[in-house]
Amino acid sequence: MGGDFFYFDETGTVLKGVKNWSIKSAVIPEGVAEIAQKAFYGCESLESIDLPKGLKKIGEDAFCACESLKIVTILESVTKIDMCAFYGCKSLESIDLPEGLTEIGRGAFYGCESLKGINLPSSLTEIHDHAFCGCKSLTSIAVDEGNTMFFSKGGVLYRRLKNGKSELVKYPEGKAGESFKVSADTERLGVCAFHGCESLKSINLPSGLKEISRRAFSGCKSLENIDLPERLTEIAEYTFSDCKSLKSFDLPEGLMEIGRSAFHDCESLESIYLPEGLTEIGDHAFCVCTSMTSITIDEGNTVYFTKDGVLYRRLENGKNELVRYPEGKSGESFKVGADTERLGVCAFHGCESLKSINLPTGLTAIGWRAFSDCKSLEKIDLPEGLTEIGEDAFRGCESLESIDLPEGLKKIGLEAFEGYTHLKSIHSAIRDLENVEIDDDAFEGVDKDECTLYVPHGKRWAYRHHPVFSKFKHIEME
Repeated sequence: MGGDFFYFDETGTVLKGVKNWSIKSAVIPEGVAEIAQKAFYGCESLESIDLPKGLKKIGEDAFCACESLKIVTILESVTKIDMCAFYGCKSLESIDLPEGLTEIGRGAFYGCESLKGINLPSSLTEIHDHAFCGCKSLTSIAVDEGNTMFFSKGGVLYRRLKNGKSELVKYPEGKAGESFKVSADTERLGVCAFHGCESLKSINLPSGLKEISRRAFSGCKSLENIDLPERLTEIAEYTFSDCKSLKSFDLPEGLMEIGRSAFHDCESLESIYLPEGLTEIGDHAFCVCTSMTSITIDEGNTVYFTKDGVLYRRLENGKNELVRYPEGKSGESFKVGADTERLGVCAFHGCESLKSINLPTGLTAIGWRAFSDCKSLEKIDLPEGLTEIGEDAFRGCESLESIDLPEGLKKIGLEAFEGYTHLKSIHSAIRDLENVEIDDDAFEGVDKDECTLYVPHGKRWAYRHHPVFSKFKHIEME
């Protein structure tokens, strides 16, 4: 195989692509030193490939989505496997990594769900994030005893740190067992360390653990019990996302930060207690926690407080932001605190039991997805002082039939009312349309042939010539 089958660069040493995407096998000719980015991307029929002597680098996405590829032997000349090189090679059962390999890129073997085992050579010095994520059949990761950077214990991959401690890099997703005790000298859990380990019900963490990286336990759907060490100060983004069996646990007193989506989709989590020193909670940290009925916080916390199980943040101007109304909280109606100036990202997202929400007169901003998927919401009055409705704010509020837009409104975000399929009327008090930023798709999904738009007296012409409101068939003056 040569020029009739492949594209090369001017030197003939870099293979840039294939001429036939349906090939089942390929023999790469001698003299090729690099397989370029996306060279075999999406060759879904490719089952086998012979790599040449002298090959040094397998580029980014080189064999990405080659879903039929089963076996790959990488020769000793290769020193680097780049980012996502074998991403999504679902049929890949084995791969031989040579002595001389020094680096495995980010997500290099992500989604190789048939890969059962892998042996890492002594020369390997760098493994980037997500390298073995989504390898559902992987039961063991072995490391050559001569490797000074990495080691394996019980099939679990660790990295040696400069201070003599260790980082747990990856627990194989297909490893059997319902419980696991992390090595005592482990100071850090790497990115996606336990991601997708669906069989684990309990994990014992060492007291000296200082850092848990993002997505460390994401997708551990059977995880019921885990005790976090007292020295922990941060729970990174998506750390416990999709831990569907996690019902409750204690947060350490020294915790200062909870990252974005840290507990997203923990559908069994019923309540959570936040410590005094907590100063930062990322967006949608507790979204899709459908069983959560209450959030409580230490009375000494100066940044956050709770009222009737609802989480608020204190703002510098003396006002408040409603951060999160628990999705599992009972009741069909709710009155937002009088000093609330802003509704945070996903503030009421998925609160399907609520039929009416009373907003305070001082409210000025409604955040992204603030009321999304409040499927039973029938009544909400937007206050006169409201200036901003964020993206997707009322997405999926399928029971709302009417909405009033206050005169002082200055911004309506992308798909703010998307999925508003039963909306029958919009009453707009906005008179100065030129000073209002309205996204072209703000009312995407609203039936503009059936929904009537009511506008201020004398303003029908302006609305009929507006790039967004002109899409409504029926525009009437109040």
